[in-house]
Amino acid sequence: MKKILLASALLFVLAGCGKYEVYERNMHYVTSETLQAEKSAVTERYEKARAELTRAEATGNFEVIRPAEANFRDAQKQLKVIEDEERRRARGW
Repeated sequence: MKKILLASALLFVLAGCGKYEVYERNMHYVTSETLQAEKSAVTERYEKARAELTRAEATGNFEVIRPAEANFRDAQKQLKVIEDEERRRARGW
């Protein structure tokens, strides 16, 4: 049973169902105030991740750089989801 669940989870990930798909879907249902609060929190996380990446790159140590890059990319993707949701709401569909 575990192998079937693992295989189906892997299939979904490979098919493009990334970890931000659910986050993106949830952003459709939050209120404007909650969206702005989330944007503020994610923007702060993004700025911290960018500063951390800059410090990590200055060290030249790839064991420090790789996790910092991953953290930065995650924050960047979250911020993109929020910005896309703001554009969607601005269209008024």
